Amino acid sequence: MAGYFSIESILCEETAVPVKFTVGISPGMANILDAPTGSEEVKELPFWLARELDARNYADASVPKTHDERTLAKLKTDASKHSLFLANPYYYEAGVGISVMMGTPELVQALIVAFARRYRDILDRFENTEDRNAGKFFNTLTVEERRLYMSGQSSAVHHSKWKRRILEHIEHAPIVQLSKRHKPC
Repeated sequence: MAGYFSIESILCEETAVPVKFTVGISPGMANILDAPTGSEEVKELPFWLARELDARNYADASVPKTHDERTLAKLKTDASKHSLFLANPYYYEAGVGISVMMGTPELVQALIVAFARRYRDILDRFENTEDRNAGKFFNTLTVEERRLYMSGQSSAVHHSKWKRRILEHIEHAPIVQLSKRHKPC
């Protein structure tokens, strides 16, 4: 994930992952996890805990319903109609983490295809600010897609102002302003 001190990384690792315990759980741990002491029941745990339990062979983690083959097949057919934000606000980041944990590179490839299709739809929609369905569309976007959409809208507005000569000068992109090598004009 992104980093230890990243709030987004912490929120992404709260993704619920189904696990089935391979060892018996002590009664104290069962109370904490709200699970029976036997190992038969599948319990959903946060990704960070499921990853560690799976790595130590205490539990077998499986792919959550939000990232299973059926859901990815739906995304392949019509990616723009699905509300990934409701499934997980950090859908792509969580998917990559789950793919690494499960050792399934196919999941990453499916996420790339889904993101590319949704990205095209984002590009089509951000220029049309009068779109009455923009609010509904915006609510289906993940956190990363929302950033792209907002950035695209602000860039389109900025470009429009520049074309109409409302801006007095061309402004540097934020990434250039953060660069230490760039000297302000």
